[in-house]
Amino acid sequence: MKELIEMLSYCRPAWSDTEEEFIAKYIDPLGAISDDIGNRIIEVGNKPRVMWSSHTDTVHKAPDKVPVYITGNLARVAPWSPVTCLGADCTTGVWLMIQMIRANVPGLYVFHRAEETGMVGSEHLAFKSPDLFTGIEACIAFDRYGTNSIITHQMRERGCSDAFVDSLAKQLPGYRADPDGSYTDSYAYFGLIPECTNISVGYYHQHTRREMQNLSFAEQLKEWLLAFDESKLVIEREPQDTYLDYYNKGGFGTYVPSLSSYRLRDLVRQYPDEVADFLESQGFTAHDIDDYIWEAYRMKKVTYT
Repeated sequence: MKELIEMLSYCRPAWSDTEEEFIAKYIDPLGAISDDIGNRIIEVGNKPRVMWSSHTDTVHKAPDKVPVYITGNLARVAPWSPVTCLGADCTTGVWLMIQMIRANVPGLYVFHRAEETGMVGSEHLAFKSPDLFTGIEACIAFDRYGTNSIITHQMRERGCSDAFVDSLAKQLPGYRADPDGSYTDSYAYFGLIPECTNISVGYYHQHTRREMQNLSFAEQLKEWLLAFDESKLVIEREPQDTYLDYYNKGGFGTYVPSLSSYRLRDLVRQYPDEVADFLESQGFTAHDIDDYIWEAYRMKKVTYT
């Protein structure tokens, strides 16, 4: 736990000096290979079936190093700190993957860059290096709040089969299917990798000052993952298959999105700079958007990964 708590002290906006320092200290010494935008990749074992995913950036607004406050088994932002969130999203995921690599758990481990600014790292890999994922049958991301979710749908599209969920849950006691995902890096691989999911790692209230990490749960999840057997996973989904939404029970089919509210959300995710320029041209400020986001979160209209 000491290492996780230390890692949580890094505020790491995408491409910041603190993110680079964090990567150099914790990930590069493991023998990571960097691609042309700084994703870090490590392969453990001979032709692994599973890709493990996390991201190195946090949603912090500025780079910093801050004290972490521990109460019982919970890590929080220190009460006296002006920092607006803890950053367990996705520090805990990075920590879990580091422990697995050290224990030689088979897998293709990808530490993505700039997930919080629109899945920049994962989309880059999916489009520029698809051959990297040849033979990979499952992508499991560590980027979900709570303690029991196996995400089956992201952006209303199905990313993994029920049979896969059941086989994964047998190795993660208490976990269950959860169709209410928004998106994280595993979403970028829906068209390349058969089974793509995101699982809970024990944080709550992410992206807010109330964010906390359950340290005991992180330790328990680590123990389950160190004993993980990828050969027991059941693979059924075809990579090109999606659902229109999670209410559709009619079987797999290909969904081509139209310019609907879903498409608008997708455009915002893919072209954040252009959307920001448009909003500015219409008179909106960062303060206006910030107020709307936190009010929507408070009213439970926004779901975060």
